[in-house]
Amino acid sequence: EINTSNSDQKYSGPNGAYYLIFPYFVGESAGGEVITADIDLIRDRIRTVGGAFETEASAIYIEDTWQVSDNVVATIGLRNESFDNMNGAGNTFVKIDDMLAPRLGLTFDINGDGSAKLFANAGRYFLPVANNTNVRLSGNESDTRSYYVLEGLTPVSDVFGDYYQYVLGRQVGTTQVLADGDEPDTRSIVADGIDPMYQDEFIIGYQAFINDDWSWGIKGTRRKLNGAIDDMIIDHAIVSKFGCSSSYAHNQYVLGNPGMDMRVWSDTDCDESDDAWVNFTADELVYDKASRTYNAVDLNLTKQWDGKWYVSANYTWSHSYGNSEGLVKSDNGQTDAGLTTDFDFPELMDGAYGDLPNDRRHAFKLWGSYAITNNLLAGLNINATSGRPLNAFGLGHPNTGEVDYGATYYTASDSGARDENCAIIYDYTKNPRGSQGRTPWIYRVDANLRYETELLGARTTFKVDVFNVFNFDKHTRIDENVESTLGNYDQRSAGLPISFQTPRYVQLSASIKF
Repeated sequence: EINTSNSDQKYSGPNGAYYLIFPYFVGESAGGEVITADIDLIRDRIRTVGGAFETEASAIYIEDTWQVSDNVVATIGLRNESFDNMNGAGNTFVKIDDMLAPRLGLTFDINGDGSAKLFANAGRYFLPVANNTNVRLSGNESDTRSYYVLEGLTPVSDVFGDYYQYVLGRQVGTTQVLADGDEPDTRSIVADGIDPMYQDEFIIGYQAFINDDWSWGIKGTRRKLNGAIDDMIIDHAIVSKFGCSSSYAHNQYVLGNPGMDMRVWSDTDCDESDDAWVNFTADELVYDKASRTYNAVDLNLTKQWDGKWYVSANYTWSHSYGNSEGLVKSDNGQTDAGLTTDFDFPELMDGAYGDLPNDRRHAFKLWGSYAITNNLLAGLNINATSGRPLNAFGLGHPNTGEVDYGATYYTASDSGARDENCAIIYDYTKNPRGSQGRTPWIYRVDANLRYETELLGARTTFKVDVFNVFNFDKHTRIDENVESTLGNYDQRSAGLPISFQTPRYVQLSASIKF
């Protein structure tokens, strides 16, 4: 299978840039320059990347069903996969092969008549490096940021309406180059011998008939992330290993396995140019190992369809925890698959272990249908789900102060005093992942009517669906960014809802089968 991502990205603002205005205070830094007076700055960002990026995935698998005994059936499988991710020039930048994924399923027919069964499954599942990683990490990405003094805002009226145009003053500090537009050396951006990303899953369950109409079951599931891939900066490890100055800023991000040893083409003489293969230990890199565990218990009760009505109920208790949600990051709504802020540098992961964003501890579901007449069928679907965990993201960390990464730290700072140079002294308070309570329970009731008839000799169905019948409007997300600037609580938006349940809506549909 060949997946191709065509990318041509740039901002639509003036000169291909977008601008943000920030209040800066004495002692803070912008573009490497220390601010000496409280002032408003405006920052531009110009970013482009383009090309066609391919990933070639291939797999071969074998499976056999074995009647072990009269009551026991085993399903045994083995899958061998490989992933080849290529840059815009068609050259491989990361390739992982010989990924062996065993699968085993066992079913025990307890009474020999299918009335009750005990089952168990175990399997390994590999995930490829996302195509988005090809674009971002191996592409010709150019990304720069520059700060300017905001001299003022000029009112403008034209065909677009009334608005304000910024007035740029002098540039503050130097332009930050996050990416220079060249396709990077693969040896410098991917750890040599990188291990694959995979998850192991174990399931055990029991199902049985209560009588001819009713059945029930219980199932336990455990999924555990045992290998992860993410991009990590290694500048701190270079400084420590080769004695570079504290101002060293190579910005070498490497796709590797967090918490594991790494071999990569890197800088050994502190000139910010890669020149040799270097072996870094996990201790030198300081990153925690990526972890994610999902445990769940499902209970279900089902009334079989008898020509008149059917109902099924399910309750799930689950717990999802660790420090790595996966390819995306729901905490801050980041859909940058495979290249989220997780593991970008060690301080971002300080406090990252806890209940993950998709941890909804309790979920109740009830669904069924009822035949009002031979042609008219009514259906109902009821869901009740507990809330997701909440965080308090700050703008800095005691080790680094404020790094221009937005509110991504699990450590938020309180306003502090000032030292003899009038620089702010910050007191930091760690807020571990998921420690700020949860969003409210979410309830939803959907109903539908389906009418079947015959028109012109064709079977015709008319259907009306009403979603969120009672128009429940609980919020599903809040603003978890608690600081407007380093050390200052965001009075405007922190803790306020930013996403709600979809309001009630109606869908009409018709289908014809002939």
